[in-house]
Amino acid sequence: MKLEGRILFLTEDPELIKRQLAGEDLPWDTKNPANNPKLRDDISTDEITPAHLCFYFDQTLGEIPYAGLKCGNETPIGRGDVKRGAPPRHPAIHRTRSLDYVIVLEGEIDLLLDEGEVRLAAGDVVVQRGTLDDLSRAPADAFVARFVRAQRALGLTSEAPP
Repeated sequence: MKLEGRILFLTEDPELIKRQLAGEDLPWDTKNPANNPKLRDDISTDEITPAHLCFYFDQTLGEIPYAGLKCGNETPIGRGDVKRGAPPRHPAIHRTRSLDYVIVLEGEIDLLLDEGEVRLAAGDVVVQRGTLDDLSRAPADAFVARFVRAQRALGLTSEAPP
C-alpha cells in the first residue's frame, strides 16, 4: 500500500508544528529514533477537538482540526492552518513568503490557485500574501508584470493571512 500526502507530527515543540504547517517536512530517522523530535504521548481527543467545535457538520469542521492542541502554553494550530499546510493540488503551485503584486499588462493568463483557476485579462491586478499559486503557464502573447516585496522590508510574517 502506498499513501500519498504529508504527515503532521504532533510534537511537544510548537515551533516544529508551525514549521510543518508552513510546508516543511520534518526529517524522520527510522534507524535511530532517538534522533527524532519528541512526539506528544498524551494526546486527548477531548483536548484536540473541544466539544463545542463538534457542532459543525459542514466544511467548517475541516477548518478547525486540532484547534485545541496545546504544546506547553501555546495552541500552535489555528483555524485553517492544517488545510493551508496540505500539499497543493498541482505540482507547480508554490507558496511564497512575500507580498506579490501581479499586473496583467497585455493578453490573458490563467492564475492557478490551490482551489481553482482564475482567468486574468489586461488591466487585472492581483495582490497576494502567503497564497498558493502558479503563473508559470503564461501564453507567449501575454505580458505580465510581477513585483515581489520582501517580507522583512515590510515587517510581514511568513504566515498566510486568515
